[in-house]
Amino acid sequence: MRFFALALISLPTPQTPRTDLEAQLRRWPAGVVVRIAESARPNADGALGRNRQGYFHVRFQLGISALADAAVIGRRHDLAADAVRALEYSARFETGAGDFRLQIPPRMLGAPNAGDRASARAFFLSDAGSAVLALERSDWFQQLPAADSLRQRLRQLHPVYARALSRLVADSALLRRTDARAPNRLFFDALAYTAMGNWLGDSTAQRLGVGFSQRALALQRPEGWFVEGEGWDSSYQGVALARAWRLWALLSDSTHAEELGAALDRGTRWFASRILANGEISAEGNTRVYPGGEAFLGQEKRVAWIDGLRALNSAAAARNSAPYFALGERVRRHYAPRD
Repeated sequence: MRFFALALISLPTPQTPRTDLEAQLRRWPAGVVVRIAESARPNADGALGRNRQGYFHVRFQLGISALADAAVIGRRHDLAADAVRALEYSARFETGAGDFRLQIPPRMLGAPNAGDRASARAFFLSDAGSAVLALERSDWFQQLPAADSLRQRLRQLHPVYARALSRLVADSALLRRTDARAPNRLFFDALAYTAMGNWLGDSTAQRLGVGFSQRALALQRPEGWFVEGEGWDSSYQGVALARAWRLWALLSDSTHAEELGAALDRGTRWFASRILANGEISAEGNTRVYPGGEAFLGQEKRVAWIDGLRALNSAAAARNSAPYFALGERVRRHYAPRD
């Protein structure tokens, strides 16, 4: 098994100047980002993923930030409208107390416990907050006359998502217990608190975001991998890195931002070392995602290559690294050769 080998793996980690979110997004390969977003657009109601078959939970509304990113990068009003419609669809299922309805499909047994439900809300809010900030921090979106109605619709969503964030803040101790040993979840939590806190001006949420990020970093080994199930997992490494690089882009120039950036440099180098010469993300030695490994809702988990691609693009944009962009393209060509 031959792994990708380039000077990339031993690159120094220059501390390039921080830039705003839109500037970083614009460094991504525009065509790739737009194609990924277009492949998973919401239906007419705004439903994504499993919710297309009938509402299940907002946990399955992930992908809104991909639509918003593609809208900003590609200057696509239609994709921005998709993102707003998906946010509105999600808001319809808020209970009025900051929770979201759970409608378990027929033939599925059991229900998640309170901790897993809180974690599922954090998954969704990390994506929703990231989407809104991508739009609201975009000069293109803010100055586009045709987006006036979209901007107004986002403002009308404030009360719903303010309640959801307040509920997540109240559940912070529960999340710390539930997600204590899952660094990818801790980064989802951190991003949820940070992104929604930035959007809604909630300083308590922003402080919680830093705390959850620090908990995730405590689970990183010196080689760069985050402990998942008592070992490493290349798939979940990509998932964690994708969220953590987005978190880094949203943080102010603080001590934690520097600490997080250094950890992500180590983590991305390790992730790159798990990519084969043909662009496949190796599952060899994984503790969770591998043939015969974990399943979710009755289906065996597959390597999350799109998150891995996002992680590489984020690292490339943050560090001005052509090799990381090239490696991301290698991954994309392996998993989506016809795109």
